[in-house]
Amino acid sequence: MNNKEKEYLDYKEGEKKVSSTTYFEAAAQYNNTFAEKHNVSALMVFTTREELIGNAGDLQQSLPFRNIGLAGRLTYAFDNRYFIEGNFGYNGSERFSSRERYGFFPFGWCRLSDFE
Repeated sequence: MNNKEKEYLDYKEGEKKVSSTTYFEAAAQYNNTFAEKHNVSALMVFTTREELIGNAGDLQQSLPFRNIGLAGRLTYAFDNRYFIEGNFGYNGSERFSSRERYGFFPFGWCRLSDFE
């Protein structure tokens, strides 16, 4: 039997790309009102992701791709008239050099209201 007789429906095995992705996310939330006029809330979110690609064709593309992040928010309200909020993100990736791998991204906000 020659090679042509063994082919089934002209099947030819193509390029194979083997990959896997892992993703994890966790969150914690807090909310409390005390002394009837003070409202405090907080939120923290942690995420991580890893992607592995085998048979990618070269070493650079076959390296693991990992991201990690932490984000948070803290809010305070007094008597539903004065509001302060702060947010942050702290994110990192292995794709950057070790000195520039992580970044901190803060944000703040304040509002005064005369709602009765």
